Amino acid sequence: MKLIRLEAIDFKRLSAVAIDADNENPIVLTGDNGQGKTSILDAIMWALTRSGVEKPIRNGAESATVALKLSDGTDRTYTVKRKAKGANAYLDITADDGSKMPSPQKFLDSLIGNLAFDPEAFTRLKPKEQAEALRQAVGLDTSDLDDAYKTSYAQRTEANRVKDNAEKVFKACPVVAAQPLEPKDAAALVAERDELNQKLQMVSAAEQALIECDDRISQCRESIKMLEEKLRLVREHLAKNEEERTAYAASVENRTSDAAGADKRIAAINAELAGITEHNAKITEHNRAIEDRKVKEDAYRAAVKRSMDLDAEVKRIQAEKEARIAAAKFPVPGLSIEDDTVLVNDVPFSDLNTAERIKISALIAMAQNPELKVIFVREGALVSRANLAVLANLAKEHDCQCWIEKFSESPDDDSIHVEDGHVSHVNGQPADAQQLELV
Repeated sequence: MKLIRLEAIDFKRLSAVAIDADNENPIVLTGDNGQGKTSILDAIMWALTRSGVEKPIRNGAESATVALKLSDGTDRTYTVKRKAKGANAYLDITADDGSKMPSPQKFLDSLIGNLAFDPEAFTRLKPKEQAEALRQAVGLDTSDLDDAYKTSYAQRTEANRVKDNAEKVFKACPVVAAQPLEPKDAAALVAERDELNQKLQMVSAAEQALIECDDRISQCRESIKMLEEKLRLVREHLAKNEEERTAYAASVENRTSDAAGADKRIAAINAELAGITEHNAKITEHNRAIEDRKVKEDAYRAAVKRSMDLDAEVKRIQAEKEARIAAAKFPVPGLSIEDDTVLVNDVPFSDLNTAERIKISALIAMAQNPELKVIFVREGALVSRANLAVLANLAKEHDCQCWIEKFSESPDDDSIHVEDGHVSHVNGQPADAQQLELV
C-alpha cells in the first residue's frame, strides 16, 4: 500500500496543502522553521493513527481536515479522511467504487506498523537508547527481567559482602577442640565443710566439758577432806558427777571417732575453694568460645547459601533474557541486542560506518511497515547527500516511499518547499494554485 496524494486544510500550521506523492524518489519537504513542513508529516500520522498531535486545528480555524489517497499497487484506491472539530474527530474511508469501509480504524491498524520509527534519528541515539528503540520496534519487552536482574544483582553483591565478612570473622575465631566442660559445685563443698566443722566443734565442746568435770571432782575431793560434816552430800555429788563423767567420756570417744580425718578434708576443701572461681571462669570462657564459634560458623554458612542462591537467580534471569532476545523476530538478519547494545553480526551498531548505520536503520524502519510502505526522516538536514542517496536507493530497492523533512530557507531543485502553511515551490519552480479534490 502506497500514499499517492495528501490534502490538508487548517491542520496545525497548514492552511491548504495538496501533494501528489512520488513513488520513485524520496519526497523531500523543505522550508524554514515554523513554516509547516513538520505539519505535513504530522498530518499523515494523524490521519492514519489519530496520534502524535495534541492540537490538530490551526489557530483561528474551526476545524481541521486531512485526506490521504492510498493505492494497493493495482487500480484499487482508498480515500482516508479524518476531520477534527472541537474535541471530536471523525474518520471515514471510501473505496474507489464509492463503498464505505465499515471499520475504518481497524482497516488502518491492519496496514500500519511503526511510522514513528525514524531511521536517521535512530543512528544518532546513544547505544542504550538504540537498544530500547529496537526492543519497542520488535515488541521485545524485558523490563520485568531487567528490574528483577538489577534487584537480584544488588542483593547478590550485598550477600557476597556479608558472606566475605562472615568468612573473615569465622576464620579468625580460634578453634576449640574439647567439648564443653561442667563447672564444679562450690555450694556442695561449702556445705560439706560446714558439716565437718560442726562435728569438730561438738568434739571440742565435749572435751571442754570433760575438763570442767575433772576440775569439779578435784574440788569435791578437797571438800571431803575439809568438810567431813558434809561428806554424805559431797559423796552424793561425787557419784552424780562420776555418772556424768562416764556419759561425757563416751560422748568424747564417739565424736572423736566420727570426726576422724576431718582436719585433712577441711584443708583440702579450703584449697579447692580457693581455686574454684578461677577454674569455673575458665570453664565458662571455654564453653562461650565453643558457642561463639558455632554461631559464627552458622552465620558464614547462611551467607554462603544466600550468595549462591542469588548468584543462581541472576544467572536464571540473564538466561531468560537471552532466550527472549533470541526468540525475538528482528527485522534484519544478523541483528540482535546484547547488554543494551545493538549488534549487527556481533559488531556493535556504533562501530559501523555512517552509510552502514543508515542502511541498517532504514531496513529496520521498512520492516516495521510491511503493508503501508512509508518511512519518515524528520531531520534530513543532518543527513549528508551521500547518505540521503543511500536512503533513496534503499527505498527504491524495497519499493518503499520515503518522506524527508529538511530545513532550508530557499527552495531546492528536488524538493517540495513549504512557506506560511502552503506549498510555494515544487522542484524549485513556483507551485500552481492547489486544487483540493479529496477534502
